[in-house]
Amino acid sequence: VRRIAREAAEAACPEGIVLLLSSRAERELLNASDVPAVVWGSVEPDLTRLCWIDRDQRQIGRLLAGNLIAHGHRRVVIMMRDIWALGENLLLDGVAEVLGEAGLRANSLTVHSCSASDSAVAVAVQTVFDVEPRPTGLICRTEFQAGVAARVLTELGWRESVEIAVCDPRNPDQELPYMSTVPQEDENRTGERVGRMLAALCRGESPEPNHYVTAVKAKQAGDAAPSSPADISS
Repeated sequence: VRRIAREAAEAACPEGIVLLLSSRAERELLNASDVPAVVWGSVEPDLTRLCWIDRDQRQIGRLLAGNLIAHGHRRVVIMMRDIWALGENLLLDGVAEVLGEAGLRANSLTVHSCSASDSAVAVAVQTVFDVEPRPTGLICRTEFQAGVAARVLTELGWRESVEIAVCDPRNPDQELPYMSTVPQEDENRTGERVGRMLAALCRGESPEPNHYVTAVKAKQAGDAAPSSPADISS
């Protein structure tokens, strides 16, 4: 990122940067530079010069946890990436809010993060589910994690008792064997928002607003279209 930012700053007409899965250090670097940049993901409030766009992470947590509770689950695991940012905190806040509103105790939630490798996810799944009483709800940050978890739980003979949910499926229109959330806004329109932000920044202007949060809907396993959300007092 440092090299890209330097090259963009030196260009006569910089086109800008869209930053994905960024670290705090990378966001600070761009916030302190004059490089046109939009972060795909929620940004900390103190990085006031950065523009950003994200799905409503708190609502993702509320929807998935609310649906799991509505389906009778009382012990839930969240499998996170090993990269944490503001969005991960908001997601966890949403899940915790719904579990609290349902009257569940703190030990009803287990949070585990792991790197994006098959073996890391497999070991994490074995670790968090090899307990009694065994959790029956699993919220995965990524579709990759969900796939590995489904395979491992099947091998261990626990798959039928565990419902899996995915926060960020790769293709929102694809049918999945897991519950998930999808953006209410068409992805092309979201991309246009990013483009308008970058265009304004390249002109030396400050986009207003400088961020956008996309609302989401729940989609049940096997559905090709979003279902009605089962949020608890959203």
